Amino acid sequence: MACDSLYVAWLKAHYPYELYATMLDIFDKKKNKDKIANIISEMKRYKGIDITPGCFGQDNRDWLIDKGNKLISQSLSSIRYMQKTTAEELFELSRQDTACMGTYFTKDVFTPEIKPVITKLKRQLKPLQKQGEEMFNSGVDIFSEEFLAVYDKGYALEQEIKRLEADNNSYMERAREVKVTAKLDCFTNVLRAIHIGTGVKQNQIEILIGLNYFSRFGKTGKLMKVYREYFEGPNNLKNKSLASFQERLETLRKFEASLPDTDLPSGLRLKTEYDNIGLCLSTDPSAPNHAYFVQSVDDKYGVKAKLYNIRRGTTGIIRIARQNYLPIAEGSCINIENYRVSPKYAFRNGQKTVIPGEKEIWVTEYSVMQKGEAGVS
Repeated sequence: MACDSLYVAWLKAHYPYELYATMLDIFDKKKNKDKIANIISEMKRYKGIDITPGCFGQDNRDWLIDKGNKLISQSLSSIRYMQKTTAEELFELSRQDTACMGTYFTKDVFTPEIKPVITKLKRQLKPLQKQGEEMFNSGVDIFSEEFLAVYDKGYALEQEIKRLEADNNSYMERAREVKVTAKLDCFTNVLRAIHIGTGVKQNQIEILIGLNYFSRFGKTGKLMKVYREYFEGPNNLKNKSLASFQERLETLRKFEASLPDTDLPSGLRLKTEYDNIGLCLSTDPSAPNHAYFVQSVDDKYGVKAKLYNIRRGTTGIIRIARQNYLPIAEGSCINIENYRVSPKYAFRNGQKTVIPGEKEIWVTEYSVMQKGEAGVS
């Protein structure tokens, strides 16, 4: 054990990024969120290394070290609902300058000589078809010479039209499939490319927006509005094979360009992070000093809660006396108004005994933050 401690200490001093990335990967596979939180806290304190969920354009198929920006980016598959294939498809797409937006089919174009001929034959055919239908409805015998004469004329015209339409010499240009491509220079185009060109699902896209994965195209609030408009708005493109996709895409691009670049409320961002990563990563400098995101609540033997400071990104455990307890839920936000620090106790041999050197924070007054308070929702 002493040797292992020496090895780890040496690695922390000389290869901190590689060591922490390996440790994060190991404990992520073990689903040990508490250990991961401790590692992240130590990374920040010891070397100023932050962790991010990664971003579009990075190779997030595995844990990624970015020493220049003092970051370690998560493996995308370590995020809830994400698979290895999700990371692979998004990385491959991010390496492209352009991507397919959809396909449409052109119409056949007849030569100037043939078009009027076919038009004339169709005009001659139409009254014969109508005459034959009227004769049939009036009860004329279909074997009569009168009926067969009309039928034969119509049939001859139909065969001549089919012959001309089957002859390649009748066309200047035949109908063909046209692939529409566009630069991946806005989020609307990226959404379209993901939607029709990958197996990434809607709920995965929504989670990644909330985790700021698409930060190069704007902030989370703006991108979420584009996402909603794309899949639910009046010009939605939920159906991959819409004939009018080009006009709708252009309308959506203009909609995106018109939006202010805003973030989702900090409480919603933190809830997205905690629900899908198991950790809170983002901070909000505009939040009150004592605004906290509630990561967990245990009220089985008294009230104990794990909190994350929205402004500074620190975490800790608080206790609340039953008489001071206002119901709070995991994922909510509270503002602490008063507290006291007391020695920590343990029961030993039936006696309440002070644990030397350990303290507990007891919150005596707090309020549950409502939507809109310092960007919290």
